[in-house]
Amino acid sequence: MSKCNNTRTNALQTTSLAFRVLGPIEAYADGRRLTIPGRRARVVLAQLLLRANQVVSVDWLVDGLWAGQPPAQARSSLHNAVRDLRNMLTRHCLETTSCGYRLHLEPDQLDAALFENMQRRASDEPPATRIKTLDQALQLWAGDHPYVDVLYDDFAQA
Repeated sequence: MSKCNNTRTNALQTTSLAFRVLGPIEAYADGRRLTIPGRRARVVLAQLLLRANQVVSVDWLVDGLWAGQPPAQARSSLHNAVRDLRNMLTRHCLETTSCGYRLHLEPDQLDAALFENMQRRASDEPPATRIKTLDQALQLWAGDHPYVDVLYDDFAQA
C-alpha cells in the first residue's frame, strides 16, 4: 500500500479499505493502518472476514468469542465489539441483519482473496509470467499462518 510502511506487496493499494489476514489481522483505510480496538473486536472481525459478504449469525459470533460458554452479557459485549468495529471502519461496510452481521467486501479488499485469484490466474500464464505472479502472491504473506493472532481460538479450529 502506498502510504503504508510494509514489506508486503502493493496489490491492495487500489482500495480505500483493505484487510490482511495472511499473517496477523490488519485493517487499512486509504493506506493507513487502523488500530483494531481490542481482542473481542479482533475476533469478531476475523469471523466476519472468514465469511465476508455472508450473514454471520449472532450465535456463531458469540460462540466464537466464548468457546461455547458465553457470559450472561455476551450479546451486549458482542454488540459493543461491533460498534467499535463500525467506529474503526465505515458504517456502510458492516451491515446489521435480522439474525447477525455481514461485512461487505470486494475481492481486492482482502489479501487472502487476492492470493487465491493470483494463484488461479498464474495457472493460465506462460512460465515466466507465472513465476512473477506467484512471487507477487507470496509477497502478500506476513507470517506462517493466516489469521495468526486468532489461530488458537475455537472458531478458527473448525
